[in-house]
Amino acid sequence: MSAARSEQEICAALDKGLASGIFPDAVAEQAKSYLSHLREPVRLSVMGLPGTGKSTLTNFLTGASVVPEGIRMPSLWVVKGDRNRAICTLRDGTEQVVEPIDAAEIAACAPVFVRLEMQLPALDKISVLEVVMGPEVSDRRRALGWATRRTDIAIWCSQTFNDEEQALWSTMPDRIKDHAFLVISKADELAAAGALQDRLADLAAMAAEDFQGIYPIATLQALGARAPDGSVDKAKLTSSGGRALIGAILRIVEQGRQSALDNAGILLRQYQETLSKTVSPAPAPEPTPRLAEPAAEEPQPEEKNTGSADPRTRRRPRQKSELRMLLRIADQVQVAQPVEKPEAEPEPEAIEEVAVEADSAEPSTSNIVELHPETRDAFKKAVGYLADKGQELANELPKMGPAAPKWIIDETIEIANELVDQFGMLGMHDDPALAKAAEMSFDAADLLQLMQIEKQDNAAAEALAVLLQMKREFESRLAA
Repeated sequence: MSAARSEQEICAALDKGLASGIFPDAVAEQAKSYLSHLREPVRLSVMGLPGTGKSTLTNFLTGASVVPEGIRMPSLWVVKGDRNRAICTLRDGTEQVVEPIDAAEIAACAPVFVRLEMQLPALDKISVLEVVMGPEVSDRRRALGWATRRTDIAIWCSQTFNDEEQALWSTMPDRIKDHAFLVISKADELAAAGALQDRLADLAAMAAEDFQGIYPIATLQALGARAPDGSVDKAKLTSSGGRALIGAILRIVEQGRQSALDNAGILLRQYQETLSKTVSPAPAPEPTPRLAEPAAEEPQPEEKNTGSADPRTRRRPRQKSELRMLLRIADQVQVAQPVEKPEAEPEPEAIEEVAVEADSAEPSTSNIVELHPETRDAFKKAVGYLADKGQELANELPKMGPAAPKWIIDETIEIANELVDQFGMLGMHDDPALAKAAEMSFDAADLLQLMQIEKQDNAAAEALAVLLQMKREFESRLAA
């Protein structure tokens, strides 16, 4: 994405492309997805068994007492509104509005679902869905299935994460697990009993594959860190564990927004000539919320997701194999591309100009600073995998026959996803070179998936060119 393009310009260009109808169906869906990520708050769901502190955590995350203590409420969704009101879905499917919000009046309606529209600053970036589950396992599974389709980031509240909780969580799709946190609520009580550190140690290995992190939080202390006048006791917020949790959530929110901007820029570059000739559409209407209230008390189980991957919540495959990378030399790229129309195949350099944010095939090193040791090691590892697995790919290619182009696309998508995982495992760093590598890998993964959807004749060659440019970038940084 060009640095000169602002978020507003990206959104306007996407609106223009959608209104003009120049995008193929699959690309249009991607464009709509990017607009959704840029314009709508991230959907955060708070889950867990009864009595695990979900309501207190919801109050903390929203910055207000949206769930008063002692009043039983159904699942509720807290969203940004221009005024404070509650829209209650009743058992017969009708709605009743309670304005202003009054918890006792809401409870008296006996609703099956409540949408709270509130004027709270926190809701500019997130909406919060608190998922209330019934006593039976079947009820809980249905509730989780319903919530899954309405979730971008998940928080599971617990004190023990016992066998029952593990069984319930195992039903969650990987795209949720990739953006989920295990919150040990009431951590102050565990700490007072001298059990917190042992509990965290017991859960660390168990939860490593299913959560992005474990966050102990003294929920009442965290809630009390915010004064009625809106000021925050930062020391109290930090010691409660609340500040670390908020930071982790906001990092995912920002990563998703930036990824949507970058990938929208890549998409738009493919259509920039056509877009320049189209007439600008009228301003797009305000987006409608994506979460629909349930029509019945018991939501239906989650349907299998067969659509295209979501850049903000997309599951990156948990591959146990090493990186499968591109061919190491340009002539191997030519071998891999379709043979039906060789004269129509684009040159790799032209592809790279569209697919990768670079000024030339060999990036300039004039602005490259010395790499941190950890970053240098990561780049060396990536280049080593590129060489080893590139040769492995070359060895397997002759065996594939007519299936080679599709096989190459599948392999390159796995490659880019594994690079994302490799750099992601290094965590959050201030090193811009490492951040750029992670961003470039994520951009490549989304672009390759888009190529797979479009199924163009030259997609295999384009896919290899994208990864070839990544390898050149790593090598250039190492040589600086």
